[in-house]
Amino acid sequence: MGRALSVGLDLMGTGRSVLLDEDFQKDIKSLEAMAENQVNLLTPREKDHVKALLTWASGNWVEATNIWEDVLQSHPTDILALKLAHDTFFYLGYQKEMKDSVEKVLPHWSPDIPLYG
Repeated sequence: MGRALSVGLDLMGTGRSVLLDEDFQKDIKSLEAMAENQVNLLTPREKDHVKALLTWASGNWVEATNIWEDVLQSHPTDILALKLAHDTFFYLGYQKEMKDSVEKVLPHWSPDIPLYG
């Protein structure tokens, strides 16, 4: 998940371009290869994160948010899925979806959960 986190934050940070940065393209291909090589070791949630990131990198941001929203249905405290979906909704200009995404998972959070607040 470390590589997925790194690629995800780079995608959302907009400091690197999938189209213009050859090193970033290699990072994304490396993530894809790692996921394929470790397919039996990754959890379904980890596979979904990789799938969403690859989908986002290919330009299909809406489908990427759908994948992260699916992750949040089964893992409502997955902060990575929440952040990446939320940021993508922001880039798409989907204000209602930004609100709805957080609103759906909020009841599952409590002060004793790390990253609450």
